[in-house]
Amino acid sequence: MNSLMEILGVMRYESGKLSPVEIGVATEYALTILLNGRELVTLLCSPTYLDELTIGYLYCEGLIGKVDDLLGLSLNESKGIAWVYTKDRRDIANLPFKRIVTPGCGREATLWTPLDMEVNPVDSQLEVSCKGLLELVKEFQRRSETWKMTHGVHAAALCTFQEILVFREDIGRHNALNKVFGHCFREGIDTRYSIVISSGRISSEMLMKIARGNVPILVSLSSATDQAVKLAKRFRITLVGLARGSKLTIYSVPERILV
Repeated sequence: MNSLMEILGVMRYESGKLSPVEIGVATEYALTILLNGRELVTLLCSPTYLDELTIGYLYCEGLIGKVDDLLGLSLNESKGIAWVYTKDRRDIANLPFKRIVTPGCGREATLWTPLDMEVNPVDSQLEVSCKGLLELVKEFQRRSETWKMTHGVHAAALCTFQEILVFREDIGRHNALNKVFGHCFREGIDTRYSIVISSGRISSEMLMKIARGNVPILVSLSSATDQAVKLAKRFRITLVGLARGSKLTIYSVPERILV
């Protein structure tokens, strides 16, 4: 059985009749991350690629920056606990971050605000055509099998201008993106010439993940918030939204997108 989904018996009303049917429902799972022995956060997520989710969360929150910052990671999937040990052993309570519960799926808790982040603008010469982006989006949508069966998950992908390299699904748009970055962090993938595609709305905290990941182009099937657009301009990220069919909207740094 797909661990992203559970098959349930339900009653469906259609054409004036009620009848029993079986449908796929997205699986929800709670993962608690313990950082150096102290509870950091509990993420509501899909129970796949939990190691990547843990690493990606820490990376996107600025708690690790390079591979040797991570000393150890142990997962107990039956209990929903991830133990992580890092070089930085400061007490979590003393870390210079603000804890915010964002409006994202799964009520992701972020430990920073955009103004607190010391992130450099993205320096990349990557260019891609509108046609090329829309072809990537079509392939992205074709891969979203769990969404087709449940309509209850988000997806994120890391791509070159020609193909999808990493594809992850999760009940939370933040989690899906964290899984992608967790994979890149662990495998040492250089993201400076990459494109990220997300199925979800792009808000400021999603944009900051992209900025920290040093990704030049972010594409969403949905729209962006005003703060996300402001941050995209500040960090020189090409932000593309509403990418569906034969249309897309370029919010910032349009020179990377060719006709």
